[in-house]
Amino acid sequence: MNRRQAIGLAGGALATGLTAGAGLTLRLHREPRRLPFLTDAHLATISPDPAGPPAILFIGNSMIMGHNVPSLVIERAAKDGIALQVGMAAAHGARLIETVRIDALRQVLSQNRWDALVLQDFTMTPLRVIDRWGSLVAMRRLAAWTGAPSVLLCPPWPARADTSIYRDAGRAIVRPDDPSDYARRTMAYYNHAASQIGADVVNLPDTWRLAVEAGQPLYARDGHHASPAGASFAAEQVWTALSKHLI
Repeated sequence: MNRRQAIGLAGGALATGLTAGAGLTLRLHREPRRLPFLTDAHLATISPDPAGPPAILFIGNSMIMGHNVPSLVIERAAKDGIALQVGMAAAHGARLIETVRIDALRQVLSQNRWDALVLQDFTMTPLRVIDRWGSLVAMRRLAAWTGAPSVLLCPPWPARADTSIYRDAGRAIVRPDDPSDYARRTMAYYNHAASQIGADVVNLPDTWRLAVEAGQPLYARDGHHASPAGASFAAEQVWTALSKHLI
């Protein structure tokens, strides 16, 4: 067997493993979370004006919902003299492997004009291998359905150092040592996903962690979601990454 044949066999085995793993995580995560911004009623309102300014669709969960990060991105872009249209498709506790099952969302992606797609998955996804498999399948499908020229992956920031995940992450989930380790694992997954689907990544986990270490009050009381300052910080990082594709 020559080297090229060996690589081909290894690649085939990897693809088979990925397909099997994605099937398992699909069975584990069947029912999409819908509230409040993944309901059919809300998705029916998302329709950017083709003749209007650049249109950005955000798909994620409560990490971008808190204090309405997409609207803060609009405000931040306006400071640079750039007008934007945004749509938000998100729900509390939503995972992309569940969200991708929503027929109305596929219609939003395929029937409207989007200049960029921003994807954020469930916070703990990078900590469990079967969830990473499913997440990658979902990201690939969502990116393909929209056909947007730019796809930006927006990893969620790590939980605060005093939260329970650093003591007990749960069954079959890797327990991060600290926020630095959590950020490292998160970025490792998102960088891999970006390389697979041709996306860009905003390094929100590390910039967030460093800002917190410098004393910025970015966390809400739960040590997981963003405070108003944290949401503004996230919007700043997202706009910095998006602006490279829109200006």
